[in-house]
Amino acid sequence: MEQKKLEDYITDEANDSELYRNMAAVAPDKDGSDMLMKMSDDEAGHMRAFQKAYHSQFNKYFTPRMRDNSVSREDYGRVLRGRIPEEAEAYRMYARDAMDKRNLMMHTTLVNISHDENVHMGHVIYLLWKLCGCTDIGKPVPPVETLPPVKPIPPIGTVPPIAPVPPIGIIPPVVAPPIDCNSRCDERIKVLVSMARAWEQHIWWTRNLIISILANMDDANLVAAELLKNPRHIANIFEPYYGRPVADAVNKLITEHLDIGGKIIKAVADDKTEEVNKLNKQWYANADEIAKTFAGFNPNYKESEVKRMMYAHLDNTTAELLARRRGQHAEEIRAFNKVEAEANGMADYFANGIIKDKICR
Repeated sequence: MEQKKLEDYITDEANDSELYRNMAAVAPDKDGSDMLMKMSDDEAGHMRAFQKAYHSQFNKYFTPRMRDNSVSREDYGRVLRGRIPEEAEAYRMYARDAMDKRNLMMHTTLVNISHDENVHMGHVIYLLWKLCGCTDIGKPVPPVETLPPVKPIPPIGTVPPIAPVPPIGIIPPVVAPPIDCNSRCDERIKVLVSMARAWEQHIWWTRNLIISILANMDDANLVAAELLKNPRHIANIFEPYYGRPVADAVNKLITEHLDIGGKIIKAVADDKTEEVNKLNKQWYANADEIAKTFAGFNPNYKESEVKRMMYAHLDNTTAELLARRRGQHAEEIRAFNKVEAEANGMADYFANGIIKDKICR
């Protein structure tokens, strides 16, 4: 990797670590402080990983130039808002560099750091929600003078009479009050972030497996084992709402999806066209079964829509695989960008389906 780029990485991660540590010191509650300290530790770990790579390449360590990372209580909310685009850009930058074949020796490091930055963005959004309220992250709590005035108590004699009790036999039925979605914001945020994280892991570990198998790298079995943890991660998001049998069905179907995909990658690497065609039919049949199963346990999941998303996921992953096999790296990256966009859409669709069905009915 280029020396200047590594120096920039080290500088950014060192400053981000100090910034989050300073934010933790002025966070309004212990939950926020603990989360920010964990993020600070993550960034420090990233810096150490880049320093190690820097020393390996240039036989010296780099001293980063530190910025003014002080944060006051008054600045806390403003700094939080600013971190959302910063973390989003860091995620995109590291993900993009991980796909650059010139950075092959640092591929896994960059993928893991990219994943951390994506998680950090979710944490920042959560902390901002806690600070500003669930209903509108973009607006601060209104100052006291803008709140509507309290209506004065009417003088005695003007209070409207109490409605008479209805006679027996026509008492209206008791209606359960609607669920206040705002009171369950923590739960909604958890479902959204967990699902987004699980599908990001799904596509990134799949990409790692494509690279490892096609390059005949000795880490392919380790990468495959890590990838096969993903179905249970996804299933665990559904289990609290739909029970163990549904979670086990999700786990089984997504495991089959990944197992067939792994065999396709190996067959492509070995130029076994007939085997690829045979496995491809199994892959799409599995996608049909996923769509049918998901539509069966959540009314918000439409079988046709889940099938469309799964087919697009398979189409784009195949395009990524074949472009990588042919050495057409620009085409490969374009295909992966489509894989990622579709995975983000699936994560939102599945998370919002749970929220509508079980949290904000």
